[in-house]
Parts: sequence; C-alpha cells; structure tokens
Amino acid sequence: MAIVTQWDNDTKTIIRHDFSGKWTWDEFLEAAKRANELMDTVLHRVDVIANMRDGIMPHQYALPKALYVIRTSSANMGVIVMVVNPILAATSNIFKKISPEFNKVTRAASSLEAARKLIADELSKAERVLAE
Repeated sequence: MAIVTQWDNDTKTIIRHDFSGKWTWDEFLEAAKRANELMDTVLHRVDVIANMRDGIMPHQYALPKALYVIRTSSANMGVIVMVVNPILAATSNIFKKISPEFNKVTRAASSLEAARKLIADELSKAERVLAE
C-alpha cells in the first residue's frame, strides 16, 4: 500500500497519511475516504498530517484532486499539514497563491515533529480566539 492512513495519537485528534513510493490518485482518494471514516467516529476537531516526504506524487491533476478532498472532508476536519520535501513545498506555495480555498486549510512542514508543533500552535491560536 503506497498510502497508509491511521490515527497519529491516542486522543484521536490527528490523522496521519504516510505516503511511500509511487502512488496513484485512486489511492489518494481512498486514503481521504478512510480519513473521513476515522473523523466521523469522533465529535471533536481532527487535524491531518500528510507525510509525503517519501512519496512520489503523480504529476497531473494535483490541485483539482486536493480541492476535491478538501471540499468532501468531514465537517470536523481542522488543518492539513503536508510534510514535504523542497520540491513539494514549492508546489504547495504555488497552489496557495492560486487557490484561497487550498491556502485556508493547508500548511507545510519539513518533518513530522514540525507538523505536530504547527498543529499544536494552530490549536493554541484557536483557543485564544475562542477565549476572547
């Protein structure tokens, strides 16, 4: 399996996709479906880590496929943090400039640890806003 989808923590607040080798858009959509199934088992916010550093992304249709997944995700999805190499980081930055919808929910990190910290920072920021 080129994409493994699972809970990243015991509190079920983060789902992690681990991409490895060459993967297809069908596998990507199946992983998104599995993530939605996991999210639907809890009532709280769930953030997503897409660990793409070891995966090889198909060249065509990346933005439309990503937007489809964002639009069809569970209502309790928070942010999507992509763990990427420099080439995918550049691609992500282009997508953010093209699509406000993509920009709103995606972030990029260089490691799993950085992704988890980014999510913690986002949650802390959201809690401060709610407290005001």
